[in-house]
Parts: sequence; C-alpha cells; structure tokens
Amino acid sequence: HYMGGVEMLLSTQDKENSTALSSLIHAMEDTKKVMICRFVYRNNNIPHLVCLSPHISSNYECLFLNYLPTIEDLREYQFPGLKESTEEQQKAAGEFIDSLDLCATGEEELKPKTTFNPIMQYLYQCIQHRALHPDDKSLPELDENIATYIKPDKDLFAKAEGAVLNFAKAFDLKKVVKTEAEKKKKRMYWRDLISKEESKDQAKVVKTAVASTVHEEVKEKGKDAFEPEELKEISAVDPISDFKKMIGERHRDRVAEAIGQMKKIINRFIQESLMGSSYDRALECIATLRDSCVKEDEPTEFNDFLYELRDK
Repeated sequence: HYMGGVEMLLSTQDKENSTALSSLIHAMEDTKKVMICRFVYRNNNIPHLVCLSPHISSNYECLFLNYLPTIEDLREYQFPGLKESTEEQQKAAGEFIDSLDLCATGEEELKPKTTFNPIMQYLYQCIQHRALHPDDKSLPELDENIATYIKPDKDLFAKAEGAVLNFAKAFDLKKVVKTEAEKKKKRMYWRDLISKEESKDQAKVVKTAVASTVHEEVKEKGKDAFEPEELKEISAVDPISDFKKMIGERHRDRVAEAIGQMKKIINRFIQESLMGSSYDRALECIATLRDSCVKEDEPTEFNDFLYELRDK
C-alpha cells in the first residue's frame, strides 16, 4: 500500500553516475525486484520508508519512488459496523459499477497519457492571459477542451441512467447537511461523541432541577468556583499521570503543551540522572509519550524528539 504521490529518481548529467544508475535499473528490471530504502529529503529532515521501482521507456530511465506506511501512520479510528447488504442491493451496486465502466466501448476513456491535468492547464492559461493582457485583472474562463475532463460524460451517464436510479432505490440515500455549529466545531473525538450520546437522555431529565440550583450557587460563590481545576505543569513526581490528565482535558486543546512539558521532563531525567538511576523513569515516559503521539495524530513530534535525544 503506497502513501501520497509518486516521485521520480533520475541520474545527474554526469556520465559515470548515469551509467551506474542505468545498470542498477536494468538489473532490477531483469530480476523483477524493487528496493526498500530509507529516504531523507534533506539534512535533519524526518526519514521515510520508501519503495524504488524500475521504469524503462524509449525516452528515459528512472526509479519510481513511493512512500510506504509505518506504525506511526496507523490511526485507531472507531466506526459503527455496516449493515449487511441484501442480494438486491448487491445486484444494484454491481450494475451501477458496470454501467460506468470507462472501458465498456473497447477503448479506455480518460487515459492518463492523453488526459491533461486541468489544474496545471488552467494555471498555464492564466499565465498566458496575464502576459497578453497585463491590464486585465480578471481571470479567464477555463478552456472548454480542458473543462470536459472535470464534467460528467453525458453519453455515459445517459446510458447508465437506469442503473443509477436502481441503485438509489435499493439504498436509503440521505444527504447529510451540516449545521452552523457543526461547521465551526473544532477538534472532536469518537469517544467524546459516544459519551455525549450516552449522557444526552440523562441530561434532559435533570436539566431543569440542576439549572435552578446552579444559578443560585453561582450567585453566592461566583463563576470561577465552578470551573474545573486545571493542571498547570507536569511534575517530576508523577509525570505520567500528570501528562495523561493534561492531554485528556477537553475544555481546551492542550496536546501540544503536554507534549512539550513531557519532553522537558524526559530530558531532565536523563541529564540529572546519577549513574543511570533515572533512566528507567525516562524510558517509561518515552513509551507513554509515543503512545499518546500516535493516538493524537502527532507522530512527527515524537520522531523529531527521538532524533534530538540521539544527537545529544
């Protein structure tokens, strides 16, 4: 499974380097093998696991570079189970896919070699327009020849109209419309949504009684008395518990702050350790930091920190 786009590895103009790379490419092609490599784009950059595949054409030779996933790329998302489809739905889905086959006519439509990138083509069109009309601040309309790439094929969809309607009838398709509150919503986790749904019914029952009581208490004690106690700093006494508490706060996002403070605690354990007495605690903190960075989609923070420790 590849991640991201494909890059090309070409030789320099030097004849010796070109000959060496060409020999390697031909050897890989003859033996039907690829290379798994560690790729660093520039000094002090994060290393990536990549796959190099040989490519030989009449015009050039190169190695295609594809990024491979690692354990840091895993995401622990939880989704509700899918309902089992019926035979009618499976048949409708199969007919829907077959009806939109780009090779149904015997010749493939939208071949990559003969289909231009509409984004790049429009960029070139705008550059040309600005060069020929420097005083015109408006942008030109997309060329009709390029616009056909991004518009549905009328003939194809006309032939597939029956299959499309059958697919829509077989499945209960509903458009999900986001409210204004949902559009403005910031970071949210599945566990927050599940907890919210579980407590919704209970909250409705006690809402009226609690509201009046809280209102009177706020008048007497003030608003600040009801704010949750916030952990200001991770201590060296119990850093793991403090770190989990800070990173778990949801009234505001403190992930970056918690990671930064945990890094300082780990450095402190390593630098101030007497004959390695605090190394075990540092390792426990590193393990906790790694797990949290994976869960919070912050693998880069952990990887960069490890390289910092290695270079010290």
